[in-house]
Amino acid sequence: MGVTGLDFEPCCERAGRTSYDGIPIRVLALLDLIRNKHAMNRPQDRIHLDVLDRFRRTL
Repeated sequence: MGVTGLDFEPCCERAGRTSYDGIPIRVLALLDLIRNKHAMNRPQDRIHLDVLDRFRRTL
């Protein structure tokens, strides 16, 4: 299983590390999430992209 529009190794290296309910998890870097949403191009992804792009500009 992969993430559409992304290469696994570089994506994995950029992923953040955190935990949820004591379980360690990896999360996509913001720019990788944006790239994935662009590649998927579903209606809900286009809505998410608007919010993610505005958030990215605040960083």
